[in-house]
Amino acid sequence: MAVLLAAIAAGCAADDPEALRTQGIYILPEPAQVADFALETHEGAPFGAQSLAQGSWSYLFFGFTRCPHLCPTTLATLADAEERIRELPQGDRFRGLFVSVDPERDGNEDIKAYLARFSEGFTGLRGSRSETLKIARDMDIVFATLPDGQGGLTVEHSGHIVLIDPEGRYRGFIKSPHQVDALVSAWRRLTG
Repeated sequence: MAVLLAAIAAGCAADDPEALRTQGIYILPEPAQVADFALETHEGAPFGAQSLAQGSWSYLFFGFTRCPHLCPTTLATLADAEERIRELPQGDRFRGLFVSVDPERDGNEDIKAYLARFSEGFTGLRGSRSETLKIARDMDIVFATLPDGQGGLTVEHSGHIVLIDPEGRYRGFIKSPHQVDALVSAWRRLTG
C-alpha cells in the first residue's frame, strides 16, 4: 500500500511545478538554446552543441575527478537513478554526461576511470577552460579554481544537475543535495 501511495504522490507531483520545486527540480517555462561549444568525449570524439541533440534526455553534471565530496556523492546518486530510470517508459533515452571543470588536470583516461566507478553508461566531456566556461555559462553553472589551503588547488563549482532535452536545449536543473527519487521524478515529468 505504501508503494502505491508513493507512486500516486509522484504522479501528482509530476504535474505540479511547486511540488517539483520542493524536490529541488526547476523546469524552465521555455527551453533555452545552447550556444555551440567544442569539447571532446573521454574517448576523444568531438562533442558540441549538436551532440546534445541526439534524441536522449541528458542529465549533465559539472565536476572534477579530484573532488572530495560533492562529485562522488552526486555521481553515485545519478547512477542509482539511472538504474531506476532505465526500467521506466523511454528509459533507454537516458544519458548521463559529466563535464570536467578541471580540464588542465583531468585527462580523458582519468575521466574514463573515474566515471567507470559509478556507471559504464556515463560519458565524460572535457575541453579548454574557455570552451568549458562557454557551456557552463549557458547552463547557469559557475566554477573557479582556488587554493585548497594545503598548497594545492581545488575547484569550487555549482552542484546542479542540468536537464537537456532530446533537441539539445536547456530545460532546467535539479538542485543539490540530490536524491534518487527527485531525479526519477524529474524524468517522469520530462518524458510524461
